[in-house]
Amino acid sequence: MTPRISVIVPTRQRTHLLAPMLLSVMSTAQERVEIVMRVDVDDDESIAYLRMSPFPFIVGPRYNGYATLGMLINEAARMSRGELVLVVNDDVEFCTRGWDTKLLALAAQYPDGIFNIGVQVENADNFVFPCISRTLVHVLDGVFDERLVYPDIGLRDVLRAFNRAVRTEEVVIKHNWMGMTPDQQNAVGHTQTGTYHNLYALCVQEGIEKIKQHLRRSTCVVHSTDFGSTDFASVGVAK
Repeated sequence: MTPRISVIVPTRQRTHLLAPMLLSVMSTAQERVEIVMRVDVDDDESIAYLRMSPFPFIVGPRYNGYATLGMLINEAARMSRGELVLVVNDDVEFCTRGWDTKLLALAAQYPDGIFNIGVQVENADNFVFPCISRTLVHVLDGVFDERLVYPDIGLRDVLRAFNRAVRTEEVVIKHNWMGMTPDQQNAVGHTQTGTYHNLYALCVQEGIEKIKQHLRRSTCVVHSTDFGSTDFASVGVAK
């Protein structure tokens, strides 16, 4: 049977965190949920662990670390089958029993599939673990824009243009964040340049236009905020 929600998890050499994360997902879900993980081809630890598990996973090239996280997530999202796609890290724990039914109920309020649901995360205010529809995955050709270092913030700003970046406090995820790795610190450094700010603005505008074109084709009408005066160079560059 087709799963209702696909949970996308990029992971690398952290099976000690992955195991409790998987347990928390399945012990709190009430609907049909699938978990799809993406691991690097040189990650023998994760591959050996996942081969002994019932969960599907993708093995692919090791790209450019944190800067290419969006690529890993999109690969797994395209393989997934759920009506909704929820992206999380391998270091989280699901705290809300029935989190999946709550997300499905909220998503049902937007039958056109144009939304980004941000769950409640204990140590972050941004949409770090977004939940979007299968429709939006097709419209955007993935969950994230792979050109961005913080693509979750870019996705949030795209959906803000349609008043569809929606926060929910009904679903709580605990993020056992260990701080920035050197790889992440290096990637974040690239966001502090004028070139990246211009790229960010371009990516957001292109995402908005993709959704507008989809809505015109489907004859749906969704209110769109005028972003003409928004300074995208000042957002999306830091957590």
